[in-house]
Amino acid sequence: MKRLMVAGCLGLAALTGVYDGVNAMNQASELTKNPVQRKGICLRSIISSNSLGPLKRYIDECGGDINERSGGDCTLLMTALLWDGDIDLIKWILDHKGVNLLAVNWCGAGIFDMLCKGEEGPLKEVLRERVLKELENKPKNTEEANRQLLLAIMIRDQDKISELWPLIDLNVKDEFGRNPIALFAAQNNVKMVDMAIKKGFEVNNQDNAKETALLLAVANKNLEMVQLLIEAGANPNIVSKYGRSAVHEAVRNRDLGIFKALTQSSKYAIDLGVKNSKRLTLLEVAESKYQKASEELNNWDEFSDGTLRNPKEYEERKLDAENSLQILKNIEAMESLNQTLEKARKDLKRYKESC
Repeated sequence: MKRLMVAGCLGLAALTGVYDGVNAMNQASELTKNPVQRKGICLRSIISSNSLGPLKRYIDECGGDINERSGGDCTLLMTALLWDGDIDLIKWILDHKGVNLLAVNWCGAGIFDMLCKGEEGPLKEVLRERVLKELENKPKNTEEANRQLLLAIMIRDQDKISELWPLIDLNVKDEFGRNPIALFAAQNNVKMVDMAIKKGFEVNNQDNAKETALLLAVANKNLEMVQLLIEAGANPNIVSKYGRSAVHEAVRNRDLGIFKALTQSSKYAIDLGVKNSKRLTLLEVAESKYQKASEELNNWDEFSDGTLRNPKEYEERKLDAENSLQILKNIEAMESLNQTLEKARKDLKRYKESC
């Protein structure tokens, strides 16, 4: 009965918004029978109205949860940011008791990720001020220190991170299962990744998507960080939920420097049989990338006088092709060596059996 009342209040809140809530409710009914998806459409209609009235009624009078999640596992705050909600509406959510500033959605994106990348403006400043307010209180225990560290990392407050560092333990993880090594890797902060490694955080920790800090470093094309993580024992063979390993990512990026770091400096033997989400081995990905790079070069346009169109970009593509070829040759050599070793093992086994 309570669920029906809340759902009814949600619908009424949408209907009382400036936005045409009736159409939103009809759309919700037509598009899906899934209650979570229907709720998502209704919540978006409330946010889109840019009117505090419906939202206040839903939260304060109908018993709605300020951290309630809808489509995409987004909280009200995340939905408001994603749908360009009114700044006063967003401030009201931020000031509401118990709002979760560390919430992430299904793919691990947090409140600052809801803003346009690099966007500097009043909305970002409002978020930052709210987080700083949360950091004003001294942590009473390790659990509070861990939580505050995640907030400090989120706004990249180096002074606060340093202040909290001695107070935390090794259980620090965000909602998505990322520890500080991965969080700093995502921010391309080599110095802090090094500090987190020395603190003792697990270098091969996997988040909810089974991704590691090494995979993030490779994706960001940060050779220095890749080398640091490899030296600390990062495993390049770990495959994510979506079929990505660090080595696959390096091959896909045609990044020869990182590929060499992963294959020549790691204490782990590279698993050439690992397949990506498309069921392709490293060799097959390398062949595909080299073929594509070669075709791009062969089909490069020339002007009537024989000069190249966009020569700078041509040189970049040429380098991509050269890197792809070197990566392909390296993988073929590794495959050949593996076959030779396997044959030697079989020959040795047969010899022992015959003696």
